[in-house]
Amino acid sequence: IPNCEFVPGKAEVVLPGLMSQLSSAGGGLTAVVNPSRAGLHPKVVRALRNQPSIHRLVYVSCKPDGEAMRNFRDLCCPPDPQRKLVGDAFSPTLAVPVDLFPHTPHCEVVLLFER
Repeated sequence: IPNCEFVPGKAEVVLPGLMSQLSSAGGGLTAVVNPSRAGLHPKVVRALRNQPSIHRLVYVSCKPDGEAMRNFRDLCCPPDPQRKLVGDAFSPTLAVPVDLFPHTPHCEVVLLFER
């Protein structure tokens, strides 16, 4: 994939350092996250939210009714300087449930956020 870069490591450690590189890359970037059931670390949410180059965010959630709901709220709420969420808010534009485990109550949800 020529226009894609994969960065290994814990997102809360790696992502804040990548933000300066993303700023020089121009706009129109898409980020893809697939966190554990615990959702994204608050540092990751802040880094994504406060990076104006990221216009689209694909969030793959294995438990959308759990801690991920906090992430969705923080990505979409009005700017809140006290919580260091100063970037433009995302808006959820698409949600697709994916039944990877038929005949069980578990379901993945792929959400698209845009701004």
